[in-house]
Amino acid sequence: MERDLFTRFQPDADALVARLSRNIDDAMLEHIALNDPVGSFVAVYLEELREIRDDGIAPKWPWESMEAVEFATYEDPDSVTGAWHGVRGHWARAFAAALLLRAYGDDEIASTCTGVYYPRLMTLLESLRSLDAGLEIEAMASLAWLVLRIHERDSEDSERIYFGLGILDLAVRCRNFDCDASIVALCEWLVTEEKRLFQYRHRYRGESYRECSQNWLLRADDPLNSERWVRLGARLAASTRTGRSGDAARSIGRLLSGEARPNADAGSNVV
Repeated sequence: MERDLFTRFQPDADALVARLSRNIDDAMLEHIALNDPVGSFVAVYLEELREIRDDGIAPKWPWESMEAVEFATYEDPDSVTGAWHGVRGHWARAFAAALLLRAYGDDEIASTCTGVYYPRLMTLLESLRSLDAGLEIEAMASLAWLVLRIHERDSEDSERIYFGLGILDLAVRCRNFDCDASIVALCEWLVTEEKRLFQYRHRYRGESYRECSQNWLLRADDPLNSERWVRLGARLAASTRTGRSGDAARSIGRLLSGEARPNADAGSNVV
């Protein structure tokens, strides 16, 4: 089902990196490179980032500037002062986050990953929302590619649901995405996936339903920065999108925000 569903979003590994690259200047790349934790390789990292920006694709893995790129995603452009406050900061952060997610789709990078990547997804979504630059189609394409890559490696991977939620957030607010059936199908997949994670947690970890949050998703996976996902749910719940897709997205939003409660042993219908 995953391939049939996510193929509807035109999977493309480099679509978002290529589109973001058009708006990234050398000063933004230097800002990212300066996150080098050692401080000795800024020039090397800057050259590598220029190559990525100019070609619109990431180079052969592994690439050396990955750690600096990751540190760049920790910044909050809405909180800092100076040149990287606001729009320019969000362009730089979105570019960095898109690069990391693109890297995660590569087997060589993923095999060395000891953490999780979905927090970088939230960073990307927040910057794209702040920029409001019409990048939703490219972002959905890149995330759809990533979901399929994760599924090929491990069909039980719990991170898939977060990237599915990211696609839903983008699809609902995309002015140029009119495929209601795809959004409804995505919402149905999200419910099924959350149910699978929930049942795994309580069957194999031996935890009772009362021992964890009753919020949909939070009860199944204890995500990092859970309050940011709850806020995403509130935004979905407040969506003004019409039709069945709007109804389905709002149902997911109410579950994720805690406004509605899932069944104790399953999910909940979304339409």
